[in-house]
Amino acid sequence: MTRLPALSASILSPALAVALGLPLSLGCHHEKPTTTPVDTAATPAGATGIDAELASIAAKPGVATKFKLRIDASGAIQKQSLYHGDAAAIPEAAKAKALAKWPGSTVHRFETELYAEHGRVHEVEVKTAEGGVCELAVKADGTDLYEECQIAADQLPAAVAAKVTELFPQGKVLEAETKRGPNMDELTIEVESNGQEFYLRVKPDGTVLAKLVRIPGVFEVPVP
Repeated sequence: MTRLPALSASILSPALAVALGLPLSLGCHHEKPTTTPVDTAATPAGATGIDAELASIAAKPGVATKFKLRIDASGAIQKQSLYHGDAAAIPEAAKAKALAKWPGSTVHRFETELYAEHGRVHEVEVKTAEGGVCELAVKADGTDLYEECQIAADQLPAAVAAKVTELFPQGKVLEAETKRGPNMDELTIEVESNGQEFYLRVKPDGTVLAKLVRIPGVFEVPVP
């Protein structure tokens, strides 16, 4: 059975959030699997079930690679995200917007997400002509939500780098991204420290928006 990379449980204050990042394992245990929901409508924000659209994409052969889940302190789901290569599951307009935003880029992969605060979101990740990696997130109504671009650890703003060092003196930055949109300007950083992987959301001035620790997990999806 496939083993997954570490996932994300949160130590948000005051709320606890769990962000799970896992490659998919299509169950090899002997428990009787639950059936995939027939209704493909989005799971209501804060609900306890996995979104039916994500489950449907995940069940397709060879397209899904990772699933992430974030909850609040009550256990209500705040974000669900499926990483995959199913171009048919992403609106053509979203793909066209991403390619237009970074001319000369090529599509690399996709994410289909469901946020409590934003609803359905489609992410298109591209490799830019300059060799970088960027993503465009588009809401279900076609409006842009944010764009992300990877940056090197030594390109972090001084205040952000100082905050990472303060929180994780022996930590190693695994990945850093800028995240900007009409209503957001932040950086996200993945850090390895003391044998664990952490995920930070930080404003450019070093203010911490969220601090999460990633934990292992398995996502088992019923297939025909």
